[in-house]
Amino acid sequence: MINTTYRKIKVFISAVLFFTTTTARLAAETGIRPKTLTPDNLATDVLKNNPQIKAARAGYETAAADASAASWPRQPMIFYEEKIAPSDSAKATMFGAEQTIPMPPNKLLVGRAEAKARARAGAAALDETTRVVVSMAKKAYWDYYFALTSMEKRKENLQLLESLATTAEARYISGKKSKADFVRAALEMAMEENEILRLDAEAAKIAAEINALRGSNGDALLPPPDVSVDIGIAPPSINSARVAEAARANSANAARMSELGRAAEERRKFETLSWIPDIRVGAKIDRMDDTRDETRLMLAAELPLWLPKQSATVKSAGQSENESINNIESALLEAESSALALYHRIVYLSRAVNNFKTAILPAAEQALEIIRADYIAGRAGFTDLIETQRNLIAQKISLAEAVSAYHKNLAELEVITGKLPQGHGGHQ
Repeated sequence: MINTTYRKIKVFISAVLFFTTTTARLAAETGIRPKTLTPDNLATDVLKNNPQIKAARAGYETAAADASAASWPRQPMIFYEEKIAPSDSAKATMFGAEQTIPMPPNKLLVGRAEAKARARAGAAALDETTRVVVSMAKKAYWDYYFALTSMEKRKENLQLLESLATTAEARYISGKKSKADFVRAALEMAMEENEILRLDAEAAKIAAEINALRGSNGDALLPPPDVSVDIGIAPPSINSARVAEAARANSANAARMSELGRAAEERRKFETLSWIPDIRVGAKIDRMDDTRDETRLMLAAELPLWLPKQSATVKSAGQSENESINNIESALLEAESSALALYHRIVYLSRAVNNFKTAILPAAEQALEIIRADYIAGRAGFTDLIETQRNLIAQKISLAEAVSAYHKNLAELEVITGKLPQGHGGHQ
């Protein structure tokens, strides 16, 4: 009965390990070795192919074109008419042109300044969208790293449990131990198998999200993350004051609000000048029977006779300007507070990673070695051995989680500050 159960467990373990190495199997079968996925080459793919960034770029280009168009007055109107007089069927021809002239003439300059400010706001919005999408990709990368690293640690534990199950089975057969140790090992193996399957599904979900950000099909083959290189974790060497300064200076959202504020200011100037009406000038020529021409000159103006409407328009533009001023300060304060919160989180995580590497993991590994020796010598129970081994795997996974969280927080910080000054301890 024990042997049958054990064989079933081994078959299931083999199946789990088989289905959680899809990329490696596909590479071996096709002779294609996919390149390693890194945050930098993922960011390059996103910048080239992400549809959200493409849409933001198109929006900016539209705003820039609008700014160029605003540099010119309205198009002239050229007209031509031909009619037959009802009395003598004589032809009458009329043609001419009209042009609207902004008054005062600097109204055109104010409109152009507003359009240019909106174009600069579009550029800031493109910058912000690019930062956010690249940050999303980097955070997804580190989620992917964490899922696959956790799965590898679970597989490592599964193999150790298989070894313990073999030992427990041999001890039971020899009469040295009860069947309880083997059953406990089998239970732990089954629980670990379920966790591996969950992590495999999670990794597949994250891979689909990354592919969407790359502009690829959700089920496209995704290279494994590069976990062999130095992950560059160190306490930041810049202080919180410099982070706050970088946030205020480089926040794309604050820059966008600032340009929208300038646009609102120019709009208020424009509406104030609208009390002076634009004028239309034109000329037309009436030709009768090809023998006589009559030339007429035209001068017209759109008078702002509905004074309450004009007053409300100017007041609305002024309120929009005030709102923009408050939005700028709000964006600066939000950028600063968010950057400082992320900075302190990064400081903590960098220290936590170092603590895992230098203190927690060495102690957990030593504890496992001691309890393993005590178990072999009969001084410790099987439960103590299982719990100590589980603790070691949990600490390894916690280290991977701290590494992932460090880089995810750094990616969020870069949304606000752009690239931090040299020496911050993370990616440059």
